[in-house]
Amino acid sequence: MRCETGPIRFGDDWPGVFIRGDNAAYYAHIVRRAATSDTIGPDRLMVDRAVLKGLAELLESCRCPGDGTAPGVQLKPYSEVAAGQGGQGGEEM
Repeated sequence: MRCETGPIRFGDDWPGVFIRGDNAAYYAHIVRRAATSDTIGPDRLMVDRAVLKGLAELLESCRCPGDGTAPGVQLKPYSEVAAGQGGQGGEEM
């Protein structure tokens, strides 16, 4: 069973974000470089900003429709995500 990176909800708990290990390692590398580097070339800076923007959007993707914070996304059932259907995270486990 494989769960893709994205928003997910288990039962009636608050939604959260699952980040697969390969994605998490890359995000950690970019975040660490942004936090510790005093100088970055313009090409690298453009890539890092794009990755960080994507990470921010991923983290925001767990917002629920109607919770007053954002339009949110429609979460798919966990069983559909785990079966390799891809897309957004699930509502149940």
